[in-house]
Amino acid sequence: MKEQEIDKLIQSNEGDKLSFYLSNLLSKSKEIEKENNKLGIMMLILILLFYLIDYTSANSLNIGPITIKDLAEIRIFIPLVFAFLILRYKVINSHKAELIKIIKKISNQHFSYDNKNVDIAFIDDFTRTLLPISIYEEFNKFNYKKTSGCIGTIIILPLSIALMLIPYIFEYFWLKELIIDFLGMNFYGKTSTIITIWVLILSIYYFIQTMRLSIIENERN
Repeated sequence: MKEQEIDKLIQSNEGDKLSFYLSNLLSKSKEIEKENNKLGIMMLILILLFYLIDYTSANSLNIGPITIKDLAEIRIFIPLVFAFLILRYKVINSHKAELIKIIKKISNQHFSYDNKNVDIAFIDDFTRTLLPISIYEEFNKFNYKKTSGCIGTIIILPLSIALMLIPYIFEYFWLKELIIDFLGMNFYGKTSTIITIWVLILSIYYFIQTMRLSIIENERN
């Protein structure tokens, strides 16, 4: 939503309706944070599984009633599943940013909390207390309050870059291996590799477009 649309929404609704809307926004934020944690755990499991398969002596894997006879086949599909997790992560965090933008506006107008001078990259104290606990935002508040100077930026910036790039770095090495063996793969392996590349391109495109639209909206405001 654009800034003007959010302002119109707040001004055209009564206190009870706005409180109901805010409650739903906060509930949705909590669900997104839970899903973020699940996605992170699933990514970590896939990374470990991909490399553990090389060192395991077992030829099959039993997961409840399911028996996987050829563990080598699993490796081919791990990059595909991982790519979908990356895309999901990008989408829900973009949506989370939209929610936070609206919550910040409601904090300013509905609760009369002055946060207009807070940069869009940061979350003010009042809004932060409404949202689910985020390790990243807890560290980022030091930059917002200007209490850590350049030290905070030096510490937090690599974390931000790492969270953004590490999943793609793993995909790069996995896909490099798959592309080298592409001609010797069966139909399912080739299809999985092609779809993985497509999903990764889609996630990068989505991220770039989201950033571009955000920059355009900020310049207009």
